[in-house]
Amino acid sequence: MTVFRRPDPIPIPRPARAPSSRKRNTNLQSRVAKELFQRIFLNRLMPGAVLPNEMTLCEELDVSRTVVREAIKTLEAKHVVIATRKRGTEICPQDQWNALDIDLLTWRAEAGDIALRGQVDDYLMTSLQPVFEGVALKQQASKIAKTVRLNLQTESTRQCAMTLFADLAALEKNPLRRANLHSLAGFRFEMYGATAADLARLDVSAASPDQIRTMCREFLGASANDANNVETTTNQADLVDEEIKTPG
Repeated sequence: MTVFRRPDPIPIPRPARAPSSRKRNTNLQSRVAKELFQRIFLNRLMPGAVLPNEMTLCEELDVSRTVVREAIKTLEAKHVVIATRKRGTEICPQDQWNALDIDLLTWRAEAGDIALRGQVDDYLMTSLQPVFEGVALKQQASKIAKTVRLNLQTESTRQCAMTLFADLAALEKNPLRRANLHSLAGFRFEMYGATAADLARLDVSAASPDQIRTMCREFLGASANDANNVETTTNQADLVDEEIKTPG
């Protein structure tokens, strides 16, 4: 009995699926929110002023009214603007902004904010102070130092720095501060990279919290109180714990 084998079907090439309209709208909303924020940040739109009306923004940015509305809602959630019935959409003072929002930090960096790196470094080191002084780090300092030294043999300096700060953030008891530290350290090293740390003097078997602190400063490069640190022009109260809000 002869058995005939059915030939394999010929694959039919299919065109790449176009992005959904929802995804395109989301990208547009993010782009418009970024554009409006950077106008505000670069003092093209001053705090206390009112945004142009929706129709004007639609014409200027060449987008639909829906996109403009959603972009404004995004900025409102980040406390950059506030919508009022009588006056329209008013720009909030900078000390009311969600200072640790990753979108705002990224947009500030892309707008050329030269003070931002120093502010983020100061915030990271200040927020880690309770960890440096805590019992948990004293117990785990040698383990963390050993992990850093081993990682430097196989990973980039940036990745080693991110791992170190993630390990330190994990020792923070407050879950909100822990999350903020983790996300902010990720932003910092992704945006600005890391400086190689000098581990020649580090005794892994007897590492101390002070040595871990020094290692953090070296990874940051220009950090708080360093001579090479850029001059900060924004009030540091923008980044204190009392101003921390849930990222929007």
